Amino acid sequence: MLLPKDMIAETECPGLPDGHRLLQGQYQIETGLSAGGFGRTYVARDSLDRRVVIKECLPEGLCTRDASGRCSPREGSERLFRNLLRSFLREAQLLARPNHSNIVRVHQVFRENETAYIAMDHAPGHDLHTVRAAADMCLGNQELLEITRQALCALDCLHGLSILHNDISPDNLLWHRPETKGRATGHLTLIDFGAARLLDAPRDQDPATVKDGFSAPELYDPQSPGTAASDLYALGATLELLITGTTPVPADQRAAATAKGQPDPRQSLVGSGWPQADGFLALIDTALSMDPDDRFPAASDWLLALPGASDLASAAQPSHGALSQPQNLHSRIAQLVAETNSGLTPHLPRALRPVPPQPKPKTRRGPMVDLFGNPIDDLETWLLSQEHTPRPPAPPPPRPPSTPSFTHRLDRLKARSE
Repeated sequence: MLLPKDMIAETECPGLPDGHRLLQGQYQIETGLSAGGFGRTYVARDSLDRRVVIKECLPEGLCTRDASGRCSPREGSERLFRNLLRSFLREAQLLARPNHSNIVRVHQVFRENETAYIAMDHAPGHDLHTVRAAADMCLGNQELLEITRQALCALDCLHGLSILHNDISPDNLLWHRPETKGRATGHLTLIDFGAARLLDAPRDQDPATVKDGFSAPELYDPQSPGTAASDLYALGATLELLITGTTPVPADQRAAATAKGQPDPRQSLVGSGWPQADGFLALIDTALSMDPDDRFPAASDWLLALPGASDLASAAQPSHGALSQPQNLHSRIAQLVAETNSGLTPHLPRALRPVPPQPKPKTRRGPMVDLFGNPIDDLETWLLSQEHTPRPPAPPPPRPPSTPSFTHRLDRLKARSE
């Protein structure tokens, strides 16, 4: 979010120090992780000694913090701070809905220090910017295909819950490579739902979030509603960066050029000499179409169009260090292959093969509830009520048995025996 310049103070609001405890000691800050315009994130330990990530609503330049950690909005920024806090709590509500292995999981949301916090999984891995930039972490074709597949599965889950992420980009996708050598499959996690919203929510309630190179052209117009195709455009731009190593041409520049009758400044991936198969690159070009109607209507459509792992690489190139093989050896191999396959029934062409049904990701569609199962419609109001509701006094300890009564009964028993 871009804040007005007159709202940004020169002195930053400091983050919480290492060792600071939150929620009556349930969480202890280990170290700061990142800081942005909306707030800060920390690595912490919970009461079960699990590593978690805690996100704090701390808008840049809009608040101050005292020695105890308490935040106060700066003079003149009270209303904007309240709106951002409400947006932050809405993020927590949206993030708590999906239950998917490729989407970061929320543990808890709570109010403290006059602001709000979200505790979530500490997802392993590096963001895709870091993965692409590292010289020893070049992406192979199989790995690129797996990143695409898992990202589309995450978006399919979100869109099935009528949630738009609105900020798909390399820094919001974490890729964790397996430690076991020989395994090609890694794990992708989608994070940061600060710009997420429901499909039917009006755009004018959203913070102005546009990321040049990754945001779809329709998101540059605050009156134009985003769709699932907007998230798919951003994913296509992310994949283009992974392939080319450069940030894609911003959508507003593409729109300005075509409006003037000039050619699109973005160069198609197909036919540009990249090592991936043209069929795979064509899917990315489709996702990056300027007109949303020319893109995939849903993540599931892109998923079904993905090639198999063996089809991702383009035609194999001869090894520069290999010696040329005798022609009769190639003929003999071809003969053996033909004899082996002579009794097999040929497969249907790929386009005619029946597509196996894709399992739907498990989702949690119900509303947020309290400990007693009552639905929570307004998270902010519920948190405030919990914050100000006095705790019931502890019940008095049970009274010990009366000694005189016991003594009296003992005397009566003695009298009967006599």
